[in-house]
Amino acid sequence: MYCKSCNIWKCFARNLVSVQDTPRARALAKELRAVRNAAGATMRQAGDALGWSEAKVSRFETARRGLTLENVRLFLDALSVAGKTHDRLLKMARELDQPVWWEFGGGVPVQLTELANAESRAVHITSVADVRIPGLLQTREHSRALLSAFGVEPSDRIEQLIAIRQVRQGTHQAGPC
Repeated sequence: MYCKSCNIWKCFARNLVSVQDTPRARALAKELRAVRNAAGATMRQAGDALGWSEAKVSRFETARRGLTLENVRLFLDALSVAGKTHDRLLKMARELDQPVWWEFGGGVPVQLTELANAESRAVHITSVADVRIPGLLQTREHSRALLSAFGVEPSDRIEQLIAIRQVRQGTHQAGPC
């Protein structure tokens, strides 16, 4: 489909499925699978209720395809999910296309952005560091002391780097998708 406002063909597809394979999408997909399992429905039964193939349900529940707000709504309705769970999962679906945390603006090194992106997609991380406390385990105070000791200036730059590190830590504390 052609998007008149963007003057390109890709816009339509990007708006529908640009959220696949992100931490948010994987978290939502995991929740949707848990809801289906709690409802006692198999992938085949869910697919039959939706007019989808079992393979499509599998791709949907693994965030490989089809995680749109409308599909999430249809999925929840087919499984008779209501109340707080329904609202929470729809909220997650609405937030799938929100900017990721590392879009802080200028001043963030490309390498740090690439590292954060790789970490957010990782299933397992092994960290080898030549410091006593790896960066993802450092407190604000420890990070501030190290950055100051290594001559990072000005102080607002130190605070920006500390904030980025803390958000990276939060990604890992949330657990696997």
